[in-house]
Amino acid sequence: MLTLYIERKTIAIRKDMALANRIKDARIRAGLSQAELARRCGVSPSLLCNLENGKIKSLRHSTLLQMSKTLGESPEWLTFGNGHTKPSSTRSKFEHDFLVDFHKLSAAERKIVARMVHSLVMDKLVQK
Repeated sequence: MLTLYIERKTIAIRKDMALANRIKDARIRAGLSQAELARRCGVSPSLLCNLENGKIKSLRHSTLLQMSKTLGESPEWLTFGNGHTKPSSTRSKFEHDFLVDFHKLSAAERKIVARMVHSLVMDKLVQK
């Protein structure tokens, strides 16, 4: 069981589709790396890594709220899977897979890919 401390109350969280999986899924759909989400939420990258790997046993309510806000998801969905996640139908499976792979690259490699994409787009605009 994973526990959350909310206003000095402890809430047990089922681990079937764990908080860890929902946060990782929402992070990928948002197109954020672990490091970027950690920075935006004011937590260490290692804490986020441990959270996504299910090693974290508790999470501050304020951290959950910040992650919820950053990811554009409700705290209820991140915590319990209740309610609706934001629609991901705007992003195709190809785009989703591309973002997953893109975030596996180093920062330098991501810059190279971004320059390549930008160059392709600019070439296309010039050809019109």
